[in-house]
Amino acid sequence: MTYKISQCFIKNFENVSLTGNAAINFTNPHDNGTVIIFRVKNTATITSTANPAIDLRNLGGLGGSVNNDGKEGSAFGLDIKFVPVQTVTGGGKPPARTTSFPGPGYGPTGKGIEKYAKTQHIFNIFKTFIVTTGGGGGGGDNNDATGGQGGRGGGAFILIANTLNFSSSINANGSDGDSGSGGGSGGGGGGGGSIVILTKNIVSLSGTLSAKGGNGGGNSIGSVSSSVVYYAGGGGGGGSANDANNNGVAIVPSGYSLTINVSGGVNVGLPTGSGHRIGMGGQGGSGGYILIATF
Repeated sequence: MTYKISQCFIKNFENVSLTGNAAINFTNPHDNGTVIIFRVKNTATITSTANPAIDLRNLGGLGGSVNNDGKEGSAFGLDIKFVPVQTVTGGGKPPARTTSFPGPGYGPTGKGIEKYAKTQHIFNIFKTFIVTTGGGGGGGDNNDATGGQGGRGGGAFILIANTLNFSSSINANGSDGDSGSGGGSGGGGGGGGSIVILTKNIVSLSGTLSAKGGNGGGNSIGSVSSSVVYYAGGGGGGGSANDANNNGVAIVPSGYSLTINVSGGVNVGLPTGSGHRIGMGGQGGSGGYILIATF
């Protein structure tokens, strides 16, 4: 499915059947990511053995190019209206290089939507009602070397169905940041996206749902200058729930055989060894948001 430019893609169905080894992939998302919404009047049957059956990777905010910020994610409310609030932010570009150990660290950390909700005193209302794509990771430092690009955030998927029969997999992971080379720094990981399933009746519920943050890109050592210079890595993208490198949030019913992953991505620090140009690895992106509820 292709939905260039749009930050929200809505599709209405009488029934949905994704069985056998069938899979759904999406292309050409908005630069800030796209929220995909399936509204199913009757039954959604998703039992495909494809891994993943619904692929939302690389559908969030764009990762930053070298020395640039990652893109913020798109945010929408579950009433299908655009939410005119601050979205999750992408990871920031690196701070200035330094000759002091241990170096300048990472670019600014991407922020999750909960950060905004808490400061606006609307957290209790919107905690389970704002759905966002993951923010992109910041690009690594490219000074006199080659830095890594930030990873793209994971997309967001909302499924609303009268009846649910699910035994499959959905992946909204953020992408890893690229590694630096020649002393350049790694890019930050993209933030995890969102998976929301709302239904009246659950026939079966099993499988794997993942909205993990991307890992930071690797670091590197160069040797072309006369003194040691440390370069910062890109900041991780904010996930749909929390700040970069933090685990996300999962709210799912008990008693079902589900594998859930909303962990934050891994930070990569300074490389071991010696050299005149030492790039910091990128920061991991935040874990995302998974919600399954009946109404």
